[in-house]
Amino acid sequence: MSEERLLILRMLEEGKLTPEEAARLLDALADRRDRESCDERHDAFRAWDGFGQHIARQVEHLVRRVASSCWGEPFTFEEVVEGDFRPGLDPKVRLMTANGAIRVTPGDGSGYRVVIRKEIYAADRAQAEELARRQVKVVSEGDALIVDAGRALRNTRQTVNIEARMPADIRYAGTFLTANGSIDVEGLSFVVLRAATANGRVHLEEVKADRAVCRTANGSIEVRATMGQLKAGTVNGGLQVCVLPLREGSQARVSTVNGPVRMVLPEGVRCHVEAATRAGRIRVDVPGFQSTSETAGLVGHRLEGFAGGPGPAELEVQARTLSGSIRLVRTADL
Repeated sequence: MSEERLLILRMLEEGKLTPEEAARLLDALADRRDRESCDERHDAFRAWDGFGQHIARQVEHLVRRVASSCWGEPFTFEEVVEGDFRPGLDPKVRLMTANGAIRVTPGDGSGYRVVIRKEIYAADRAQAEELARRQVKVVSEGDALIVDAGRALRNTRQTVNIEARMPADIRYAGTFLTANGSIDVEGLSFVVLRAATANGRVHLEEVKADRAVCRTANGSIEVRATMGQLKAGTVNGGLQVCVLPLREGSQARVSTVNGPVRMVLPEGVRCHVEAATRAGRIRVDVPGFQSTSETAGLVGHRLEGFAGGPGPAELEVQARTLSGSIRLVRTADL
């Protein structure tokens, strides 16, 4: 906490300032700091993401050293799964790994291609091959593709990264789960999409979905997509979200406990916005934004309003953070 803020709170406690005067001074102090550190605040999401990636690299380095001493040497294997989906269906795609990253992108042809890269620690290659064989289960049928590497093998350490290239002209029911690793999904369409990790970031880029849920406990979430309904939440990390409405009344609900939120309101889209933070400020950089309700005090800042002109809202936006700032910008400010 800054010295200026401490001084204001001390004067309030001593009765030298009224609560209203203290609130005005704190608001003025926050506005000044916003102006002085505009660029820094603009990049708050990137800072959280970069810090998380730095910690992840340090942890991975330490784990590798411990793994080598406890479980032997690492051996790598690669498995490729290729096939076609039955025409006229919305295939179910379920990719799961206990420890590793998942990446899903459009492919060039009409079929799918999944590359499964395994790193297994073992005493020798023969033991590693047996463990690698047991680690991954693949089910490939006309209307479903399941890659299950979510089982943790005993007395060893394993990493399984999954990279899938899928036909771009199909709508999927997609589930992508990992305990330790990032999830990246780009350029595909979904009836429903679920992406969840415990430790890692979630990134959706140029995705189209009727419904999507993104979750992480320790990591950032970044979404640039066309959605009917989006729910995105993290505990420790920032969020940056830009959603084009799939239909009138589309929804984007985002939340974090510790981290900033940057909500990008698309140009030409009528948006209804509700935003709230317990320990932080809400900043609006949207020309023509009409506030219908705002409360800001010593604790908490709430805002409700409209952007994009009169008429029914095409996009309902709800942004929440317990400890962090919220910034609303237009697409042109990306």
